[in-house]
Amino acid sequence: MTAPGLALFYGGMVREKNALGTIMHSFIILCLISVQWVLWGYSLAFGPDKGHIIGGLEWVGLVGVAMDQRMPTMRRRFRTKPI
Repeated sequence: MTAPGLALFYGGMVREKNALGTIMHSFIILCLISVQWVLWGYSLAFGPDKGHIIGGLEWVGLVGVAMDQRMPTMRRRFRTKPI
């Protein structure tokens, strides 16, 4: 919901003939940032620790990240008990 709202906000701040271009710039930047997150952002945020400040680049491109490694604490927290 943020991306369309931001695109319409910026689109409303320009002349009518430039609105579509401004809206498209917002969506192109959204796509670019999404690709950057997949390529190296996830690894820097959640990868193996380097100096307790930033993650390493071992998981660049999500290499070595398996679907079963997702949030183990959340699985334990929401595990249902048999009735």
